Amino acid sequence: MSQRKFLDEAGEIKRLKVIAAKIRKDALENITKTKAGHPGGSLSVADILTALYFGRTCDPEAGLWENILRYDPADPLWPNRDRLILSKGHAAPALYAALAQAGFFSDDLLKIYRKIDSPLEGHPAMYRVREENGRLVEHGTKGVDFSTGSLGHGLSAGAGMALHAKVYGYDYHVYVILGDGDMQEGMTWEACLTIPNKGLSNVCGIVDFNRLQVDGRTDDINRLDPLAQKLEAFNWEVKEIDGHDFYALIDALHEFKKTRSEKARPLMVLANTIKGKGVSEIEGICKYHALPLSDEEFGRAETECL
Repeated sequence: MSQRKFLDEAGEIKRLKVIAAKIRKDALENITKTKAGHPGGSLSVADILTALYFGRTCDPEAGLWENILRYDPADPLWPNRDRLILSKGHAAPALYAALAQAGFFSDDLLKIYRKIDSPLEGHPAMYRVREENGRLVEHGTKGVDFSTGSLGHGLSAGAGMALHAKVYGYDYHVYVILGDGDMQEGMTWEACLTIPNKGLSNVCGIVDFNRLQVDGRTDDINRLDPLAQKLEAFNWEVKEIDGHDFYALIDALHEFKKTRSEKARPLMVLANTIKGKGVSEIEGICKYHALPLSDEEFGRAETECL
C-alpha cells in the first residue's frame, strides 16, 4: 500500500487540515485582538508548521507511526530533540498556536499574546532556564529554540546547532523555516555556503515562498529566481513543492529524515505558498503582510477557517 493511500485511509490528511484551520484561527484572533502582528505570513506558514509538529508517517507492515518532528512538550530542553527555528519570526502567532496545540502550554496563554511580561512576544524568544538568586527562573517561550525577528539569522543559528549534533554525537535534525526576505539576506547565503561545506546533512531548510514581502512583490524588490538552481550550485539538495499540499509536505520531510544518514547534502524545500492562505479576502494581498484584520474581517475569516 502506498504511503499516500495509507495516510488517506488512516484519516491523517483530514486530521492535519483540522489542526491547520485551528492554527490559522488562533493566530488571526491574537493578531486582531492586539491589533499587532503579521497575518499574511502567519497564514502562509500554517500548513508547514502543521506538517512538522503533527505530521506522521507509518510503516504499513509494522503498523508503527513516526512523528516528523521529534519533541517532548514535558521536556522542552531535551538534548536530543529536533530543533526548529522560525527564521521569519514575524509569523510568531502561527508558531504559538502550533505550540499550544502540541502541548507546550495551554490555549489560555494565547490570550496574553504581546501583553506586558507575557512569554508570547511579538517575535519568538528562546526558551531557557537559569538560576537567579538561588532559584530556577524560566525565560522565553517553551518550544522556541532560537530568538528571531531581524531576518537572515535563522539558518546560521541552525548551522551551529547541526554542528553541535555532529561534534557531540546527537542524531537530532535541524529545521529552519525561512521567508522570502530571509533569502535576500547576506547572512543566509553565508550559511547556504557553510552548511554543505561542513557536511551538515542534518539540516532541512524550508522556504515559505509566498513571493510577497512588506514592500511588495519579491520579484519587484530583489528577485530570488532561479532560487533552486542557485541553491543546487551551493551543493544543496532542493525539492520544490506545493506548501499547502500535506501529501507533498509529509513526503519531503519523511524522505529527509529517512535518508540523511545516506546522503552528504542538506535539503532545502521550496514550499510555494500563498500569503494569507485560508482567508480568501486577504489571499495574495501585500498590505496584509503586517496589517491586522478589522473585527468585521476577522468575523468573516473565523467562519472561513472553521
